[in-house]
Amino acid sequence: MFLAVAALAVLVILAHECGHGIAGLLNGMRCDLLVIGPLALRRVDGRLKPFWNRSPFLAGGAVVMLPSDGRNLRRRVTWMIAGGPLASLGLAAAGYVIHVALGHSRASQLCGFTGILSLAIFFATAIPSHIGVPSDGLRLLTLVRGGPKAEEMCAWFAKFAAEPQIQPAGSSTLK
Repeated sequence: MFLAVAALAVLVILAHECGHGIAGLLNGMRCDLLVIGPLALRRVDGRLKPFWNRSPFLAGGAVVMLPSDGRNLRRRVTWMIAGGPLASLGLAAAGYVIHVALGHSRASQLCGFTGILSLAIFFATAIPSHIGVPSDGLRLLTLVRGGPKAEEMCAWFAKFAAEPQIQPAGSSTLK
């Protein structure tokens, strides 16, 4: 049972990070980094390559999506950030619907638990907070309000979009 719960936790985190990634791709961004626990993909020489994540700070999951240009940056970054919580909310709803549809079975329980975990991730990331790093909710609130902090955030994305790749601390190529 422990392995099933661990696998569901990884699935929930992967869904959240892929939500950011898909929303970023739909808004003209490229994926430069995807981290789920100890495994990660990093853009090297124009291609995503696997590596071991050795940073405990990134172990909970992370994605870095960078724009290819600076047009409509605030709107594009807003959608990319919103993609994670929206994916978590969608997975929570799907888990609940499947749980109800399957009745009282082990598969139903796993789907229900997936829904609960995903709903927890939705709330943990959508509520504006700053515990170590700003939550998705705080970043979204900043972008929606506009002003100097939103411009600073967009400038960060524009600056790093010009750089060919990101080298996270504590990473090494997967061998």
